[in-house]
Amino acid sequence: MLPEPPAERLRAVLSQLVVGGEEERLQLLDLGWGSLVGVKESLERERAVLPELEEPPQPKPLRRQPAFIVALSATAAALVTFVAIVVVQLVVQAPTRVEAVHLTDLGDNLLLQWDGPDVPYAVAMTGGDIDGAVDLSAMIKGGREVWVPKRTAAVSTDACFVVLDRAVSEREQLVSDTERLAEAGGARICVSEAERG
Repeated sequence: MLPEPPAERLRAVLSQLVVGGEEERLQLLDLGWGSLVGVKESLERERAVLPELEEPPQPKPLRRQPAFIVALSATAAALVTFVAIVVVQLVVQAPTRVEAVHLTDLGDNLLLQWDGPDVPYAVAMTGGDIDGAVDLSAMIKGGREVWVPKRTAAVSTDACFVVLDRAVSEREQLVSDTERLAEAGGARICVSEAERG
């Protein structure tokens, strides 16, 4: 004979007892109630406790920070650009050009005047009774004019004045070479071209 199914057996027992939580009443876990219903799983999950770190994590070194790398690259690019601009200006930039050279005969003196950028200039006198060139740069007044006494400087009608940028390293050779003097930005004017003042 087959055993009686658990549900039928349980129904027969429960029909005669009152279910409740008091001592005199039937507990739900009696008579295998828990095994019939099954184990109720908990909805909560146990949280795994993270181990506490003994030392906090060390930050990345500065040289490995993205912001530092970007800033360093931008600085390097700016420096390269600055150096390139300076080199181009020094190599490609046109020389300082002396313009509007004017010589005025004031009787006892000659007044030499010119226009040009605000840089130091060199003035030399050549020709006439002069052997080579006489440097008159110390006589420059106001940056762009020279007063030359006729008697003290032994100025003759064949003498000429050369004006050019003092930074030009080969100015001694340029004094007598008119074509190269113009290429270097200098200018020449002779006493014979002086205007009466």
